[in-house]
Amino acid sequence: MIDIPGGRVTEACTGCAACAALCPADAIDMGADEEGFPVPFVNLEACTDCQACNRACPVNAGIGGTVAPLREAAAVFAAWTRDAERRGAASSGGVFLELAEAIIGRGGIVAGAVLDGGLRVVHACAERRSYLAEMRGSKYVQSLITGDVLRSVKAALDAGRDVLFSGTPCQVDGLLHYLGGGRPNLFTVDLVCHGVPSPLAWSAYLASLDGPRGPVVAFSFRDKRSGWRRFSIRRDHARGGTVFRNFYRDPYMTAFLRNLDLRHSCYACAYARTARVGDLTLGDFWGVQDAIPGMDQHDKGVSAVLVNTGKGQSLLAAIAGRLDLVESSTGAVVAGNPALRQPSGMPQGRRGFYPTLKLKGFRRTAWRYRLGGSPAERVIYRILRVFHSRAAERSPS
Repeated sequence: MIDIPGGRVTEACTGCAACAALCPADAIDMGADEEGFPVPFVNLEACTDCQACNRACPVNAGIGGTVAPLREAAAVFAAWTRDAERRGAASSGGVFLELAEAIIGRGGIVAGAVLDGGLRVVHACAERRSYLAEMRGSKYVQSLITGDVLRSVKAALDAGRDVLFSGTPCQVDGLLHYLGGGRPNLFTVDLVCHGVPSPLAWSAYLASLDGPRGPVVAFSFRDKRSGWRRFSIRRDHARGGTVFRNFYRDPYMTAFLRNLDLRHSCYACAYARTARVGDLTLGDFWGVQDAIPGMDQHDKGVSAVLVNTGKGQSLLAAIAGRLDLVESSTGAVVAGNPALRQPSGMPQGRRGFYPTLKLKGFRRTAWRYRLGGSPAERVIYRILRVFHSRAAERSPS
């Protein structure tokens, strides 16, 4: 939501880039706010005050309108690809890659989040199968989506090509508002989203890992070497060496799971519900072993698939021969995914997280908030905090 006279953006903004893509004067660019989250910046000299940006904004329009209606799932499945290698490399069941390959096989394009050469998380478009591997897998950072990416999607649609667009629900909604509604050849996948940390938090974390091994050159947020349920982060360093760390011991993942570094709009997310904006919804089927007894005994990963539209149903049917599909229910998926029921809550300390990060860097912020580490390390953090607090009280002012 943009207040054009001052070029300001409210905390309700999700950074979807619909305004930047639609601006007829090309007066809006996506930049970073003080916490590092993508937001639109208005060039007031170029702005004609036509208000196209505010009309395109999903926050202004309110979700669930005629442009991008929300729909409850008509069918729900536990699913995984039959390709064991792809399932092993995926965050959950590997369904996304099968969907993406089906679209590429039709001569279409796929838009989704990738880690670029500088380990930034950005939205990009792919029209070759060889590029799709970069799009698979969870990435716990808000991806930068620009007006150029949305315009590329529109150009492909206008040329009659099929497009698969994957993103958070607010990104899918942004695309639909930019287009003015769905298209017969557009297939959208929204993700079950816990919330998004900022690129600033991500880059500060990466900088904190630069040491004797050199900087991080490759990263996986969801390596399943230790299994799907107790996944690890994996990072490769420039001077050799690969590091694995269980997610609950990694400070970046701990901050994310404790909701400390999420975007302000995530704490009031209007998309945290079972009614969805995408043709399909993908997520982890946490708790599948309880919902479907005997399922995934080998801990290899299972996707939850919510089929929300006829187009979603047709696309899933096109790849059904490559998947194992077990029918389930929305309630079973919601039981393991609170983000389908309500937004992530804002924890105590959130307001101070980014100021601390900018002032002290990631390592000292992780120490301040007791992020990651073993149980013994977390006890030491608490003892040291008490010690330093008492020392500060005794010191003269």
